[in-house]
Amino acid sequence: MATPKKGMGSGNGTPAKRTASGAVSAAARAQTGSGKDKKFPIPDKRAAKSAINLRNNSNSMSGDQVLDKVSRSKFADDPAVKAKLAKARAADKKSK
Repeated sequence: MATPKKGMGSGNGTPAKRTASGAVSAAARAQTGSGKDKKFPIPDKRAAKSAINLRNNSNSMSGDQVLDKVSRSKFADDPAVKAKLAKARAADKKSK
């Protein structure tokens, strides 16, 4: 069996925010997802960056709502996430 990537749940007592394949676990999605279908869960920094990249790909949430959700998450103070947020807001402002 392949060893899961660092920081991923391996099924042997480690925190299970992600499955061994790298997807967000159902428990993490239920805790941190938004809306009735639990879109854009943000259990870790990698998911926060992905949510920013995929912000305009949802019918249930607007891009601004996704960016607001990421900015309210505990990962918003991370320099990489903060820079990505600023870049995304500037790009959205330009395209309006």
